[in-house]
Amino acid sequence: MLWGSVYIFFAVFGFNVIIAQGRSGHCSKSLTENTGAAESVHMFDEEDSPPNYTLEKMGLYYSDVYASQKRLERRAYFSNKKSSMVTAVSLYQAGKKISNHEVTLPQVFLNNIQSHISKSMENQYAQFLFNPDMGHGHIYIPDNIKINDLRLEEQYRIILNNKDVKILYHTAEELDTDVDDESRDFLIYRYNHRNIIGSNKDGSITVARSSDEQDTYNTVREIRGFTEWEFGLLYLRANKKGCITFNKIENLHFDLSI
Repeated sequence: MLWGSVYIFFAVFGFNVIIAQGRSGHCSKSLTENTGAAESVHMFDEEDSPPNYTLEKMGLYYSDVYASQKRLERRAYFSNKKSSMVTAVSLYQAGKKISNHEVTLPQVFLNNIQSHISKSMENQYAQFLFNPDMGHGHIYIPDNIKINDLRLEEQYRIILNNKDVKILYHTAEELDTDVDDESRDFLIYRYNHRNIIGSNKDGSITVARSSDEQDTYNTVREIRGFTEWEFGLLYLRANKKGCITFNKIENLHFDLSI
């Protein structure tokens, strides 16, 4: 088995520092996709994310992605004006941008994301912080929160600060778990623990399993008492220039977008 192998060398150790010391230069606003900049990549770029990896191939590809010049487009960045991490929220009407706002990402929300990553990797529910493994999450809000009539930037403020909010991560997205070799037991473990629900209250996580008997890849899509927020798709991507530290000991970093 590969429990102690090289493929988990990106293990995470939790802490509450958001921007790594001395890395403010990596936290500036990214170029938009309209510039065609080679340094920006969408999380689901097919060229950057071929399917069906073995653990070995995923580990090798992850090393390349971490060292790459490509970083997330529309990634969160540090605002000197607000002295905090922010994300750009654009409002469109009839396909035309009508306004653009900087929305502050609460410190507690970012700390909780770090905790979710840390705990997931410590328990080997995930091994690699990019789309083929742990690269995205879905934000779920309690059914009793009514936000449809609010401006989008106000929705962000209320939801990201709400302690009852949950984030559902799907891991092993493109991991080939149907392998009959010495890694089989570990791959079954990964398959059974690929739905991670993170708390926005204390950074804790729980593991869920699909109740759909027809689901061939154990994918949870609903949380009872919660509704998926239509704007709440969170992307994660490890990169050497990432401005958020996710492993203090190994000095590893990532970017996020929402």
